[in-house]
Amino acid sequence: MIGLLYSAVRNVDVHNFQRFHEEQLEAVERIITWSNDVQRRLK
Repeated sequence: MIGLLYSAVRNVDVHNFQRFHEEQLEAVERIITWSNDVQRRLK
């Protein structure tokens, strides 16, 4: 089972994975910035 998972992950296009990861990080940063703004307004 773990071997199957490993080979599936290894077969993923690394470039696409890195780009997806960067987009996820940017989205998280935007959400954090937005929630910080909201908290500032509520104070």
